[in-house]
Amino acid sequence: MPTQKTFKRGVRARMAKTGESYTAARTQLVRKADARNAPARPEPTASVELLTSEAAMRDGTGRGWDEWFALLDGWNATERRHPEIARWLREEQGVDGWWA
Repeated sequence: MPTQKTFKRGVRARMAKTGESYTAARTQLVRKADARNAPARPEPTASVELLTSEAAMRDGTGRGWDEWFALLDGWNATERRHPEIARWLREEQGVDGWWA
C-alpha cells in the first residue's frame, strides 16, 4: 500500500503544480512510469538480408547499399523515425518516394 500512497501524493502534487484534473495528472505520471519501464531497444543486427539487389538499388537511387548505409549512418538515421528518414531522403538526397 505505501507505493500507492506515494503515487497518489505524486498525482496530487502534479495537480497542484499544473492545475490538471486528477485523471489527467495520473495519466501523465503513468505514461512517465511506463516509459521508464519500457524494454531497451534491441541492438541492431550485424547481418541484413537485402531484399533488393545491388544493381536494382543503384538503378533506382544512383547509389549502392554500402553507400546508402554509410550516408544514413553519418546522419544518425538509427535515432530517427521512418517518416523523418523518408522526408530527408526525398528532400535532401533527391530520392524518389518509392525508394524512400
